[in-house]
Amino acid sequence: MKIVIDIPEEQYELISNKIKSLRNEATHNNYPNKEFIPSGWVAIADGKVLPEGHGDLIDRSKLVFYRCKENIMDCPPNYDFTCQNCEYGWTCRLNIDEAPAVIEGDKE
Repeated sequence: MKIVIDIPEEQYELISNKIKSLRNEATHNNYPNKEFIPSGWVAIADGKVLPEGHGDLIDRSKLVFYRCKENIMDCPPNYDFTCQNCEYGWTCRLNIDEAPAVIEGDKE
């Protein structure tokens, strides 16, 4: 499962710093059980931050791929529009532009 959340940077820094502090304390004091750190905090602290100015994130599996122009794999004519799993299939800019965004781009 993947969850995307939008939280203010100050809150992220606060949680991240608190987790680092608790982890350092657990390591320094050789605590055998590190489960005293709330799991939600750990998930946020270990999460990936999208870079500022990122574009739309789209699902590539939703794009339609077509036969390669050079017919590299020597496919029969009835293979047109069935190139989803071929590494030589191609798509057009319109398919990419029309793909729904899973996460909207950063508009700042």
